[in-house]
Amino acid sequence: MIQGIGLDIQNIGRIERIISNHRASVVDFIYTKQEWNLINSYKNGMEIATVLFSLKESVSKSLGTGIRGFKFSDIEILVKENKLEIKFSNNIGYLIDSKMRWFVTIVVIPSVVITNVVMEK
Repeated sequence: MIQGIGLDIQNIGRIERIISNHRASVVDFIYTKQEWNLINSYKNGMEIATVLFSLKESVSKSLGTGIRGFKFSDIEILVKENKLEIKFSNNIGYLIDSKMRWFVTIVVIPSVVITNVVMEK
């Protein structure tokens, strides 16, 4: 049964400017160390950064909270064996049921990232 749906659209240039202008204060708030390592391992790192940011927005919307009461980095998006894994810190673990399943759609077109997350239980 579908419990929540989150949709987000982000401009890659906007995320690139935010990171460039506020790197020290923003990176730890938005990304985990593993995510930042992933971003830096790609030539198109800002596109990856935008996908991760947009996915975090979509996940938070599917939870029905948005980013309120926790940081973006409390949601961690990892790539393992060509699959996305969504992990949550203890700060928001109370919102998550271990039986939840996540269905993710990612669309990248020039300068724009669109993500959709469906949370099912």
